[in-house]
Amino acid sequence: MLIAERDRLTEERNRLTEERDRLDAEEDRLTTEGDRLDQAIAILKGEAAPRRRRGRPPGAKNKEAKKRNRKPMDPAARKAVSERMKQYWAERRKAQEAQE
Repeated sequence: MLIAERDRLTEERNRLTEERDRLDAEEDRLTTEGDRLDQAIAILKGEAAPRRRRGRPPGAKNKEAKKRNRKPMDPAARKAVSERMKQYWAERRKAQEAQE
């Protein structure tokens, strides 16, 4: 008799636990839906704060570039760099062809 009562109580506890879990999930769903509806109402009334932007803030890249105080290259320096790079890449191509 006690074993039967224990089994009945265990089943009842399991059923109530499942019901509680189901109700918790429903509460979460309704809370989320309510938040969405509140936000939609605020947008329609014009009270909503603008959404946060994703990614890098506007102008962040430009500010970083402005911090560098490099002197501009004169045409002779630019030509010298160009010649060095042409020589560098020619040597790289030559080395690559030698490997193949």
